[in-house]
Amino acid sequence: MEENFYQALENILKYEGGYTNHPLDSGGPTNLGITLSTLQRYYNEYGYGDFDGDGEVTVNDIKLLNTYDKVSPIYKAYYWDRLKLDEFPSGVDFLMFDFAVNSGPKNAVRILQRAINRFTRNKIDVDGLLGPNTMSYVNKINPELLIDGMLKEREIFYNKIISSNPSQEIFRRGWFNRLRLVANDVKGFLA
Repeated sequence: MEENFYQALENILKYEGGYTNHPLDSGGPTNLGITLSTLQRYYNEYGYGDFDGDGEVTVNDIKLLNTYDKVSPIYKAYYWDRLKLDEFPSGVDFLMFDFAVNSGPKNAVRILQRAINRFTRNKIDVDGLLGPNTMSYVNKINPELLIDGMLKEREIFYNKIISSNPSQEIFRRGWFNRLRLVANDVKGFLA
């Protein structure tokens, strides 16, 4: 739902926090949830993101990407609009948004598709593509059931990352804390 974008973004910024550059985080330098590669791509497409005015987007620009107003257009274009979240039921849109920010849009769609398969006899392909078949099921399944399935699939997703790459164990606590916060905050979208 269109009106959910701003509330959802406020929650996501609360989870993401400020500047980080952990050596084991494949995202690299990140601020308010936006990675350097995302900011560089956005700059190349929209001409926005060179905050220090030197003609290129570098780690310094990520450090300067430090306000809601600066990150909002990036989140809207690359996550909310890309996934057509205005077309999703309230709550499901928030989870898709958060999952896309945390794990990438394609993984968010896969998590959604796995959750749909929990409730359907006609299994859909888990291909990460948000097509008409996936959307038809999104609109058929009770949003609260779908949300529950998505949260369970997200937990499975994190555990698979850790089991396939034990160096990622260092992020377990943060990922599962975020999942608990998201599970609580999604209730505000259902009221």
